Amino acid sequence: MTFPVHISFGAWSLPPHPVFELLAFAVALALLRRARRHDHLAAAQRSTVLIGGLAGALLGAKGLVLLEHRALRGVLLGALITTLVNGAACFGVMR
Repeated sequence: MTFPVHISFGAWSLPPHPVFELLAFAVALALLRRARRHDHLAAAQRSTVLIGGLAGALLGAKGLVLLEHRALRGVLLGALITTLVNGAACFGVMR
């Protein structure tokens, strides 16, 4: 096995972290849709809670990446965006 590991989809090659992050969000949304049959929230309240939870998870995860890679504060925007998309904080990759 060579590092970094990438997931190949035909001609496309993607880093695994964003792929599994997107998969985790999709599974969470599917579970939420299934569980909403048993709750008593109005649709507007449910949407607010859902959007707040998603935004908090995304901002928290990417905020930890920025805190962990403080040296990137003065670099080019492209390198910063690449790190935010591909990067995982140590909390997300603990084994």
